[in-house]
Amino acid sequence: MLELIPKYQQDPTALSRLGASLGHFCGTYPFYLVLSWLPLYLVRSRGYSPTSVARLGGFVYVLSAAICWGAVWLADRRIARGADPSPLRIAIIASSQFILSRVTYQARRGFPDRFDIP
Repeated sequence: MLELIPKYQQDPTALSRLGASLGHFCGTYPFYLVLSWLPLYLVRSRGYSPTSVARLGGFVYVLSAAICWGAVWLADRRIARGADPSPLRIAIIASSQFILSRVTYQARRGFPDRFDIP
């Protein structure tokens, strides 16, 4: 069984694939959460209205689109100025995911009545 695990010394792209897979998982799991079980949990267990859950879910997607647009714009400018694309893209992805999580958390804390969230 251990023979099936790629040796990082023998396959230099294995580490890149592992990093891309982890990054993809971390980037898409919040969307899976928002679309799949979170709305049902909030409506049935926490007593939220379907309208407030829809507003909160829409806010997450609009915010993500705005952050991604800004991150791509910044990355393109830095690459045009001569930055190394690979580390720059890793930093942009990590920082945009961090910013999205922080802004979403702060918006939830700062505007609880906006989404009818207790």
